[in-house]
Amino acid sequence: MPENSFAYYSSAATNLSTLAKNRSSWDEVLFRPRVMVDVAEVDTRTKFLGQDTTLPVFVAAAAFATLSHPSGEAGIAEAAGKQGIIQMISTNASRKLEDIVAAAFSPEQVFMMQL
Repeated sequence: MPENSFAYYSSAATNLSTLAKNRSSWDEVLFRPRVMVDVAEVDTRTKFLGQDTTLPVFVAAAAFATLSHPSGEAGIAEAAGKQGIIQMISTNASRKLEDIVAAAFSPEQVFMMQL
């Protein structure tokens, strides 16, 4: 990754407050391993804000994604679509909204917009 791109991402929005809150939130997540449970048929599908998704996660809005890869948000759209995961598009996306949506894996792919 180019040095200026790394500097942008590592700044965590300059004051690091969101980064600190994200880390603090993860400290509160506890995973309880289950043993001797049949996991042959696991279904991770759920709904997120009323939309179907294959996992209970989504791709968070990422500004200026082309700083880390030339395909930027369009590449994220294609990858998220292949996996059936919702993508949140940043208002500071480095690609035009039309180009990001055009990179969708399927016409049914769900996008959300950060305002």
